[in-house]
Amino acid sequence: MTSSRKMRRHSVKCLLVLMRSALGNSIDTKDREELRKADTQQLVRLATAHSIANFIPRAFEHGQIADCLDPEVMGFFRHLREQNRERNKRLADQLTEASNLLQRDGIPTIALKGATEFVTPIYDDPADRILSDLDVLVPEDRIDEAINILKSNGYTDDDLAYDRTMRHAPALWRAGELTAIELHTAASASPALGILPPQELFQNAVSGLDPALRAPAPVDRICHLVSHAQIDSGRYSSNLVLLRDVADYARMFAKFGKDGILEASARFDEAELSQYFQSFIELSCNVLEAENPIDSTSVEAENWVQTTLDLTAEPGRHRLAMLASIFAWIWGRLSSGPAARRQFLSGLLSPMRIRQFLSRNLAAIKGLQ
Repeated sequence: MTSSRKMRRHSVKCLLVLMRSALGNSIDTKDREELRKADTQQLVRLATAHSIANFIPRAFEHGQIADCLDPEVMGFFRHLREQNRERNKRLADQLTEASNLLQRDGIPTIALKGATEFVTPIYDDPADRILSDLDVLVPEDRIDEAINILKSNGYTDDDLAYDRTMRHAPALWRAGELTAIELHTAASASPALGILPPQELFQNAVSGLDPALRAPAPVDRICHLVSHAQIDSGRYSSNLVLLRDVADYARMFAKFGKDGILEASARFDEAELSQYFQSFIELSCNVLEAENPIDSTSVEAENWVQTTLDLTAEPGRHRLAMLASIFAWIWGRLSSGPAARRQFLSGLLSPMRIRQFLSRNLAAIKGLQ
């Protein structure tokens, strides 16, 4: 094993120690010794790529690693956390305003993915979860009206066409806001759609402290986490894992319990998509050093977990997998039909969309390595 590969494996190991500690797990003397030898530059790069750099400072609260990391590195992580705290305050206001605008005209909304933290949080602190955008579910028969309402209030999508087969309208941006609002008519456009029927999501949605905001019910939320992580994002086929998803699972298990996980698992079984759920839960429990709540895991799922964990520590292979995933996504847009092809090609004429595509994908490729 080359020295760079050893360093990579060691950095991944140290990041997992920090993540588990941030989630409340204790660490031992051996873990602290490993942290003292950590390549801090690689550690920062990994934590950022996996969208948990803001969460890592929770580990510093336990006092077990105060002398294990460079104080400047710890200060950097803390700075990122406070920046995310302020950012999330603004995102919460943006989500509330957009939901109020739509509901004023009778359009019901449900926050999805990270935006659910502003409704029914699973984390203890608003700074714990980082968001890339604000995902909102609206009824299919009101999507055009919803887009026009947001546009009349300063948002723009660069006049990109909405391909209804994607169940996901083009991102809506407004000057001065920190992120985009993405309107969905379903939680998935993949085979997981059968697990999360939109009408049932609306029927089962729960409210938070603000009556203007609603989120999916607990089991729906678990199902959406796994379907997005494994199917919609294409990470299962590319043997990729985002540690933020693993942290989300840990918090959902803590909030919703074993029964919630088992009910979600039954839905995937019924839809004949059990390999996606089993592999995600098995990998998460492996990373978290926790007991798997599912009684049995298939050989296919176990093999996926082992390959994915190996890829996490193999820069070259991981980068190629990520590139293959991106090119597969591009080819899918070009070959899936005239409407999807027109929307993708029209996006190439938008400087905003080009910047968004490049920043997301190039950062992911570089950062994950």
